[in-house]
Amino acid sequence: MGRCVDTEIVVLISGYVLTEKVRRMGPLRLEGAKGIGLANGQGSDPQIQMRTSKKGANDYTPWRSRTSGAQGARSTRIIFNQMGLVHPPGMEIQLSWSDPVGQIITSLNEDAA
Repeated sequence: MGRCVDTEIVVLISGYVLTEKVRRMGPLRLEGAKGIGLANGQGSDPQIQMRTSKKGANDYTPWRSRTSGAQGARSTRIIFNQMGLVHPPGMEIQLSWSDPVGQIITSLNEDAA
């Protein structure tokens, strides 16, 4: 019988914001399941991280973390502010998480700047 080894599983998804002109990005609001944290241990305060690349895949901003809500905190808002300027042709956005909870993302919306 095999031995069980704890292994971190990291999920990474990406998308692209297209633009035809230089403009200021509004805050990004992540929608999906909230308040799904575990009762204790890793996953009790699940985090979603985001980074962007405005100059191609070789130049990313540092990761920024937000909580998706402790267990039962369904009113948690996941907002990334201060997105800065976006230049043509656009900006790549990456989201990542590794907490052992079932993150469900339904949309990533730009709010008015």
